[in-house]
Amino acid sequence: MVQPAFKLARDGFIVNDALADDLKTYGSEVLPNHENSKAIFWKEGAPLKKGDKLVQANLAKSLEMIAENGPDEFYKGTIAEQIAQEMQKNGGLITKEDLAAYKAVERTPISGEYRGYQVYSMPPPSSGGIHIVQILNILENFDMQKYGFGSADAMQIMAEAEKYAYADRSGISWRSGFCESPVAGADQ
Repeated sequence: MVQPAFKLARDGFIVNDALADDLKTYGSEVLPNHENSKAIFWKEGAPLKKGDKLVQANLAKSLEMIAENGPDEFYKGTIAEQIAQEMQKNGGLITKEDLAAYKAVERTPISGEYRGYQVYSMPPPSSGGIHIVQILNILENFDMQKYGFGSADAMQIMAEAEKYAYADRSGISWRSGFCESPVAGADQ
């Protein structure tokens, strides 16, 4: 599962329109203040542009270390130490002790079908997965290609689908970490 991410990080990939636009819009404000991020996403004093190659050598090295040494490398090893140092240097709250004490909770993923594809995502208490499936279920009722990517009609349909899915957020998703949550049917 990590191999494709490792290969992309090590070998890089070509920056597309969407990433270039995001880097231009948000990166110009945020990245200049963060040298490590700037080193990855900037080239010659400006955010990467469409057609530039994005290589993430440090990410590749981290993934390789985790593959060789297991999850303890991330939670208790060199990577944990580096995360804690960067957090402290930049006013973050996570410590090496926090990472070492973290216990992953294995949960059954949320799943749904969208246009013949099986979609899996995070279950509650994360709200993202259930909402992705709900949004896709709503969008299944529309021929999105006919509206055109990014058109006003397509954006209106997306906004409405998101509005209805997110309306459930306060009443359903967050509770399952603490008590039984009524998610059955929410992904239908």
